[in-house]
Amino acid sequence: MRAIPPRQVPTVPQNGLGDAPPDGWQYTEIHYKTIGVRQTPVDPDDPSKGSYLDFAYQSYSNPILNQKIGDVIASILGGRHALERLTDPPTPLDFRVAAKGYVIFELADSIQWQFRPGYEAVTTGIDMSNDYGGLVHVLPDGTEFPMGSPVPAGCRLVYFAVKNIMPQNNPRLDTFNLNIEFVQSLVSGSDNEMIPLVLDPDITNQGGPHMGGGGWIG
Repeated sequence: MRAIPPRQVPTVPQNGLGDAPPDGWQYTEIHYKTIGVRQTPVDPDDPSKGSYLDFAYQSYSNPILNQKIGDVIASILGGRHALERLTDPPTPLDFRVAAKGYVIFELADSIQWQFRPGYEAVTTGIDMSNDYGGLVHVLPDGTEFPMGSPVPAGCRLVYFAVKNIMPQNNPRLDTFNLNIEFVQSLVSGSDNEMIPLVLDPDITNQGGPHMGGGGWIG
């Protein structure tokens, strides 16, 4: 996947996620994805021509079962949640959800970037507020900002709930937008600038078996 070039971020449909699920709701799985980026010079002999940006999951975990979302977030912030390496995936930013649960997106700390302040980090191409909701932005110190709260700078971690699942024989491909910005010098030796980006992972919403078995938590 290629990032949209600087200063050419299009106006894409931005529909906010829905309300958070009720307290005590039951869910099965948590998906945790860390997004990384690789820069490839357009012309290795001329840095002023900029770079292509290739995005993929730098690391990932199989669906996490039988854990509460708060415990998983605390483990991530404390550096205690080990991730498996994901190498050469055929569809880098796409994956499937098979049961009610949560999705966690984290931006790798190898470069200077963040979810865009003042914007909801995750939106959808069409209104899917009945199926996804409860977006939360998390700062490195653990401070959480629920959807609708002003999001300050420095957020690299967000999560939201998957509230409804399509039948196994009637899957649906759901398009998401991740609103990101990062610091980059557009010309060698120039001052850094904040460059906005929109990434568009697809999530296949399809019920059915998933790795690791079942078991409700809530």
